[in-house]
Amino acid sequence: MKNFIFAASAALLTASPALSQSFQFTHEGTSFSYAYNNYDDGGSASGQDFTYVMNATSRYDLGNNFGFQFTLGYNEEDDNGGFFGSRAFFDVNPFYKIGDGEIGVFYTVMQASGFSGDGSQFGVTGNQRYGDFRVEGYASRYDDNGTDINAVGLAAGYDINDAFGVYFAQRRDGFTSGRYNALSTIGASYELGGINSAPPITFGIEYSVFHNDGTSISDSNWDQVSFIATYEFGGDIDTSFFRGVRNRDFFFD
Repeated sequence: MKNFIFAASAALLTASPALSQSFQFTHEGTSFSYAYNNYDDGGSASGQDFTYVMNATSRYDLGNNFGFQFTLGYNEEDDNGGFFGSRAFFDVNPFYKIGDGEIGVFYTVMQASGFSGDGSQFGVTGNQRYGDFRVEGYASRYDDNGTDINAVGLAAGYDINDAFGVYFAQRRDGFTSGRYNALSTIGASYELGGINSAPPITFGIEYSVFHNDGTSISDSNWDQVSFIATYEFGGDIDTSFFRGVRNRDFFFD
């Protein structure tokens, strides 16, 4: 499948003969995001810990509806006040715009320290806007230190006005044995930049529940609250609901 993703990436950027004749490289926007995730796993040895995720995403227009974006990120988990593990990741996502949406492929490489080995993830992604509604999803294969995981995600959001929005997202990591781990999230965001001449900063809050094939959302006592701040410059872009984190495992080991 990895060879397919690489081939699809090349095809996505070279399929149109007109692309080479009218190539352009226009910066559409960059966003910097910081998320603090405080989770409680229901009284186990880990107790109440936290992770944080930092990332920067830049988008570029290549002309003729082609484009790409890349994300640099870092996440870290602390356990009982001390360092537990971290991951640094780099994600490349070429895409093709269709109306108010886009389809694309992505490849992510990860370097880990502490709780896990290095890994990689590759798959397809897409999003579509319908007025004030927006949907986004991905399907991928995630290689975590020699373990193959099928990672999928789906999100939907609604812009109540120019500043305030709400959304739902679910990430699910499935194993060949049929088991799966999932993270279901509801969130809200408030964009200062949507009001007059305020700075282009968006604040968000999320409530998430960890669950799996043996424990439903209603039965789970493992939850998480996230506080998010995003700063944009160079253009107003739709920040991904997943913020470059296309697997549930990134929030903890």
